Amino acid sequence: MKSMSSNQSMTPTQLALRALAANRLALAGLVFLILMLLVCGIGPWFSPYLEEGTNLDYGARGPSAQHWMGTDVLGRDVATRLMHGGRISLAVGLVTSMVALVIGVGYGAVAGLLGGRVDAAMMRVVDVMYAFPLMIFVIILTMLLEKSEWLVGFSKAANFDARLLLLFLAIGAVEWLTMARMVRGQIQGLMRQDFLMCARANGARWPHIIQRHLLPNVLGPVIVYTSLTVPSVMILEATLSFLGLGVQPPFASWGSLILDGANSMETYPWLLIFPVIFFSLTLLALNFIGDGLRDVLDPRKS
Repeated sequence: MKSMSSNQSMTPTQLALRALAANRLALAGLVFLILMLLVCGIGPWFSPYLEEGTNLDYGARGPSAQHWMGTDVLGRDVATRLMHGGRISLAVGLVTSMVALVIGVGYGAVAGLLGGRVDAAMMRVVDVMYAFPLMIFVIILTMLLEKSEWLVGFSKAANFDARLLLLFLAIGAVEWLTMARMVRGQIQGLMRQDFLMCARANGARWPHIIQRHLLPNVLGPVIVYTSLTVPSVMILEATLSFLGLGVQPPFASWGSLILDGANSMETYPWLLIFPVIFFSLTLLALNFIGDGLRDVLDPRKS
């Protein structure tokens, strides 16, 4: 009885956080992700080696007390390059997911609220974009944006690498499609619910309906899908880098480091092993977090 009364006195957010903390895999994934963000974010500041600090005389050597994860063929410290590469891979995953979130939620919400011909026309646009294979669409978009003068000018003015900005735009331009469909479906389903029809019949204004009824019911699925979008975006970025269409030297991401390691796998296996370990563990952590959020925020659960 005491636990039931304490649960009843807690807000939905507090109950969700308690349920998430009880999920050991999700909690372990969250701890690992925070640790990885700290290591990649501030770790390079404490490294005695530069990301592009070459030493041709030293060359590629295995892990040692001086270089914990060895060096590559140019004598660069692998651990330092992994931390710098993690910055880019995590930034692409997080920033692009936020871009997809903003575009997808806005587009899906407008289609779901307006309905009728507007909804049909907007969803046909989504269907047409879905008809193209995702990878081919991103490659074409990347090649088109690469020739854009305004993009190059903006990147120079902002002192930002044009290739990274290109990745954010190209991947974000295709990852919002599923988000838009999901939000549109959620809103249309809610619009047919009795409680919302009663609110509209009683003269409730749209700002009140959106804030009081639509937003709280759509927020959970949006958070879950966003958390699951991050690892898929990171995989897409790694694939593009592996194909030579992603991050280019002198910058590096986990995907480009995996490509470099794969090219010299038989001779210098540590160049492939460590990037794969970092990348795989981070993807597992993100998926554990996403699964935990889905279990907590699933509207079908009581």
